Amino acid sequence: MRYIKIRNEENGQEVAIDTYLARYKRLAYGFQNSLRFEKRFLKHIVLTQTVESYNPKMVNNFFNKMRRFYKDVIYIWTIEIQEERAEKYGDSVIHWHIIFGFKKGTPFGREDVLRIQQYWKYGNVDISPAGMCRMSYLMKYISKALGSYLESVYQIRRIGSSRIAGWLRQTWSALTNAITYFARCNVPIEGLGDFWWSRGNAWAKFDYGEKICVYRKAKTPWFKICSGNTIKDLEMGYSSPF
Repeated sequence: MRYIKIRNEENGQEVAIDTYLARYKRLAYGFQNSLRFEKRFLKHIVLTQTVESYNPKMVNNFFNKMRRFYKDVIYIWTIEIQEERAEKYGDSVIHWHIIFGFKKGTPFGREDVLRIQQYWKYGNVDISPAGMCRMSYLMKYISKALGSYLESVYQIRRIGSSRIAGWLRQTWSALTNAITYFARCNVPIEGLGDFWWSRGNAWAKFDYGEKICVYRKAKTPWFKICSGNTIKDLEMGYSSPF
């Protein structure tokens, strides 16, 4: 179900949530929080196509080459339609906005620009600096991608990222609360990745399969009342259990 409606049991307020956007926000949170713990220099890379020829391997190969050469690199990406081209020429062509986080001290000069351009065989590569990544900057492209029809036409994900630990994919306030809690238990920040995180809660896993909740996020007065594939479903009050 894409949409859910939640209600505040204290004041009765109801809010509709797009779960796709919520999931993509968690990716952005994870990327941004990883930068809080390890400062990196950022590059905004845009991959365009000369003609529409999408194939999943074309992007995967690009990321594989980047990881192979630069080793420790993180990134988040989203797709976009070249609207001006679609309006002028009538052909819709995908291009990718990618923010790469390179480890501090990694050399990056003209040779790197030429190398990255060679990694992409399908059109142009534009590379520019990208200051400290802000949520508003990331969400600008993520929100535009949500309005795209490409997922159904090309079976393409609209947003993705490199592997980022699940415990980082929370709001900064939720993350700092968890860090404070574990600090009282003498668990260092590096140890947070040893737990299994789900919906902001942390579980300890044992070899024999048992899981014990070791951290539970603060309760809120919000609870789900219905869900559906469209906003109209919510208006009709379709319900589903948690």
